[in-house]
Amino acid sequence: MAGHRSVIADVLLGLKYGGYLAVVSSAAGVLAYVVSAGRAFDRLGISLSVGLGGYALAGLMSGVVWGLGRPVGRSWWGAALLGFLVAIPAAAVLASVVMPPGYGWRDAAAVALLVAVVAGPLAGIAVWSDSRKRG
Repeated sequence: MAGHRSVIADVLLGLKYGGYLAVVSSAAGVLAYVVSAGRAFDRLGISLSVGLGGYALAGLMSGVVWGLGRPVGRSWWGAALLGFLVAIPAAAVLASVVMPPGYGWRDAAAVALLVAVVAGPLAGIAVWSDSRKRG
């Protein structure tokens, strides 16, 4: 039963951090919307509220993935893999908004995958290294 509670605790902690990511990325979405004079989501055919909902969902999904994958992240290579998996939802939503006009969903997906492949493992290893230092 202790293992079951640990998974639940890990997912809840992941949701907490995912909530932080959702708030920060939603703030970035609002900033992009304001800077673009309300056109940030037009090329995707979505409204501001749908875009912000996507940011929130991506942040929470990343948090759940992190929570479920915490046991895998105990080694450097596991942390790199976990970083990649956690980066996918967040990178996908962010790439869909920051891509220049004229680019579509496929282009955003390719950029998101590239970002997740490069930044995800680096971030995962950085978190793993920091957690080892703190004990």
